[in-house]
Amino acid sequence: MKIHVELDVVRQTKWYEYALRFLFGGLITATAGIIAKKFGPEIGGLFLAFPAIFPGSATLIENHERERKARLGLKGTKRAAQAVSVAAAGASIGSIGLAAFALVV
Repeated sequence: MKIHVELDVVRQTKWYEYALRFLFGGLITATAGIIAKKFGPEIGGLFLAFPAIFPGSATLIENHERERKARLGLKGTKRAAQAVSVAAAGASIGSIGLAAFALVV
């Protein structure tokens, strides 16, 4: 599988999709701040390390895949779940990398 960049996707993304990502990121960051205030910065930092944009992105990926399949007259539920699974795997790998960095530092 070759990795490539599709700049057309940026133009296809609707404004509310960016707003949704911003909202989820802000909520997760604010929640990490509240946790840090209550339980200390070490615990709050663990929550801040959570990929803040992932929940919004996962929702949008699922919707895009379903819409793409619906245009072809298909349901698309399985394909949407697979696409979100790939994104979740990437987020997990990033989290493992972050944990390894934290251990080294």
